[in-house]
Amino acid sequence: MKVDNKSPDEMQKKVFEFYDATTGETRAKATELLQGGCRDLMQTIIGQEKAAELKTMKESGASIDEINAKVKEFVGQIDDEEKKQLASKYEGACKKVFGVQSRKRRDHYHDDDEDLEKFAENHLTWLTDEQKQEVTALKDSGKDAIKAKIHEFYNAATGETKAKATLELQNACQELINKVIGEEHAAILKGLRESGADIGEIQKKVDEFLAQVPDEKKRKLAEDHREGCAQMFLTPPSRRLRRDKHHEHTLKEFVDNHLTWLNGEQKAQILELDGQKEAIKAKINEFFEKTSGDEREKATASFQAACRERLVHVLGDQKAAELKTMRESGASNEALMKKTEELLATVEDETLRKEADEHKEDCLKVFGIKSRKIRDCGFDTAKHLTWLTDEQEDILNQMKAEKKAPKDIHKKIFEFYDATTGETPCSW
Repeated sequence: MKVDNKSPDEMQKKVFEFYDATTGETRAKATELLQGGCRDLMQTIIGQEKAAELKTMKESGASIDEINAKVKEFVGQIDDEEKKQLASKYEGACKKVFGVQSRKRRDHYHDDDEDLEKFAENHLTWLTDEQKQEVTALKDSGKDAIKAKIHEFYNAATGETKAKATLELQNACQELINKVIGEEHAAILKGLRESGADIGEIQKKVDEFLAQVPDEKKRKLAEDHREGCAQMFLTPPSRRLRRDKHHEHTLKEFVDNHLTWLNGEQKAQILELDGQKEAIKAKINEFFEKTSGDEREKATASFQAACRERLVHVLGDQKAAELKTMRESGASNEALMKKTEELLATVEDETLRKEADEHKEDCLKVFGIKSRKIRDCGFDTAKHLTWLTDEQEDILNQMKAEKKAPKDIHKKIFEFYDATTGETPCSW
């Protein structure tokens, strides 16, 4: 159409013809991409600060009408006529792609980003085809009827089917918890469960976190599913299944809970590598390095949540909370590293220590903390600083030739390091 010199309005119309014809995963991906385009456009028109304010409103549960009113207010403050015209031209299109999301959320079984069919596909694979049909046939009967039917089938399940059902429904609950109270608080709850805390202590912590949720709809959503999810996490078969088939399910759980930013094809590539730890880490990093903008933020937040879960699991809730407090109070990376190593040294369980060592470098990276492995890189550019550009190497060599102090050279190396993105390790 560009070749035919079609107008922007005609091209926009054609894009939405294609968009309206999409369904399922394609529609979800298209919506995500168009929303990303609208966010970028909005930031260009009203500026980064006001765009961030809109994002905060959206994440705190503000209604579409409230957000639209705020957008109108911000656009009304713009003096640039071209930007105003740009806002007017794309207003309808952007309202459409964000309106789809809001309607979708109202209509969903869990009021989240999955419809009933998608929920069944992800969390009800333990049902027979006939049972799935019975559940999906209740779509118009309301969520109470659907919950009752799933509960009926769950109670009738036995053996491996019961164990599989428990694990899948636990994953559904974990996703719901992440959405309602946030991944950081959800990680604390998971750590409490895995450390063997009694149910009273966990329920008290749940109440504490829910009280901090400003969105009334989210609190109601949590209450609607609280009893069912409590039952899921107290059911023994899942623990047996995890113990007997630990490795088989760990990767699937990690993908479901922490790689939600990947598309279906990328997730499948990760799952195909099950059992190959280094290959899995390399593949995830490959996908991560291709992200940018909101997608990079989402991926980073997911990795950070996974690291918090590991930390709570290894150190316990109290010590993990101590590190969190240090981080939030502005402690230096050096102080955080020192405290982390100090706390890890107190862990007596060899398996837990090994688990911490396996993930330590990756977790430090996603929190932006440089480990000693990075801090202690030497000056041999041929061996340890292969990630430098030719120009940067020339600068360092010139500094050496001028007999600059080692501390000055060190400082320059870390100037270069801080300006990098992606993988820039010492090449040992």
